[in-house]
Amino acid sequence: MPQHRAVSPRSRRRRARRRSRRARLGRTLLALSGVLVLCGGAAAWYLYREIDSIGSSAALGDDAPKSQDGSTNILLMGLDTRKDQNGEDLPEDVLSKLHAGSSDIGGYNANTLILLHVPAGGGKAKGFSIPRDDLVEIPGHGKDKIKVAGGGVPCVD
Repeated sequence: MPQHRAVSPRSRRRRARRRSRRARLGRTLLALSGVLVLCGGAAAWYLYREIDSIGSSAALGDDAPKSQDGSTNILLMGLDTRKDQNGEDLPEDVLSKLHAGSSDIGGYNANTLILLHVPAGGGKAKGFSIPRDDLVEIPGHGKDKIKVAGGGVPCVD
C-alpha cells in the first residue's frame, strides 16, 4: 500500500501562490487581448471612414456607359513635385526623361494623371501613369502639355 506523505502548510502556500500567479497572468493576457481587439476595430473603422471620404466625380452622370464585365477604370489626378526629397531641383537629365519641361512652365509642381484599371472578380489592379506636363504634338495646335489636349480636365498650376 502506498504511503501518503503529509503536505506541509508551506507547500500548500507555494502551490496557492503558483495558482494565483497563473490566474493573474491569464487575466492579464485576456485583458490585453481585449484591448488589442478594441484597438484593431477602431483602426479598421478609421481606415474605412478615410477611404469612404474619397470624392468621386459625377461628370459622366448616371446614364454613362458601364463596363460590361464589371471592371472599373479610375482616373486619379494629383500633384508630383519637380524637387527631390531634400527640396532640391531634379537634375536636367531626369527632367528630360520625364518630359516635364522647366519649372518656369507650370510652376513648382508637375501635375500627374494615373489611369487605374481594377478588373472584375478581384484580379490584380494595373495603373498607367500619364504625366500631364508631358510635351506632346497636339493636332491643329502644335506642341504643348498633354493637359492642354484634354480640354475637360481642370489644370492646377
